[in-house]
Amino acid sequence: MKAEKRHSYRFKAFRLEVEERQLLHHDQPVPLTPKAFDVLVALVERSGHLVEKEELLHIVWSDSFVEEANIARIIHTLRKTLGEDEHGVKFIETVAKKGYRFVAKVSKIREPDYLGIKTGNQYLSSLTEELPQTAFSSNDKPKHQNGTPVNPPLPLAERKTSRRWILIAVMLCAIALVLGTRFSLFNLFESGGQNFYSIEMSRLSEKSGIYGGDISPDGRFVAFVEQKEGRGTLFVKQILTGVTITIVPPI
Repeated sequence: MKAEKRHSYRFKAFRLEVEERQLLHHDQPVPLTPKAFDVLVALVERSGHLVEKEELLHIVWSDSFVEEANIARIIHTLRKTLGEDEHGVKFIETVAKKGYRFVAKVSKIREPDYLGIKTGNQYLSSLTEELPQTAFSSNDKPKHQNGTPVNPPLPLAERKTSRRWILIAVMLCAIALVLGTRFSLFNLFESGGQNFYSIEMSRLSEKSGIYGGDISPDGRFVAFVEQKEGRGTLFVKQILTGVTITIVPPI
């Protein structure tokens, strides 16, 4: 459900919740009559500006006729309720023969109202009580309306394929490490042969399923991975003699 914007006003230690029709002082409710609340809202919304008596009568008593004395009584009640600020100044100023002005600094606060739940500080504890309970436990996976999981697990075949390519990548990294650092493994093939200067094309292996490959810095060895039945084997072959040994058995 789309969240609607709620607004309230804060001045000093007070908070005026317009939609909730409630005045709070240090997050504690302050009792007000309906008309007193309407007058306070009218003054706070126009804080710093003169609100004439005729305007107040039109806003608060638009559907009835009352005397100006009613406004004076309500203003007197509001002043007693709000008290004074830290400097001894009343919140509501009287402009002789004209009207009234709310003189305290007012901040307007906008906040979302999810599912109609109150969002003032004193209502936070009710949030978990009023929200509907989830349809699954902490150990369950969330599901769509048709019952299928939001994130269904991969099929077994896909998981095996993914694991196989991970193993191939690991073995290719091992090839680069072996050939790049010239492990003493290559000493097994030392035969004192002379460097050759011509290039002769030859088949790396008679078997199929060869993946990747790398040549040693001195050009004497080649390493490659053979893939068979979903299992990979790492080989190193001496180019001069054609001797091949297994470095990593099938995994």
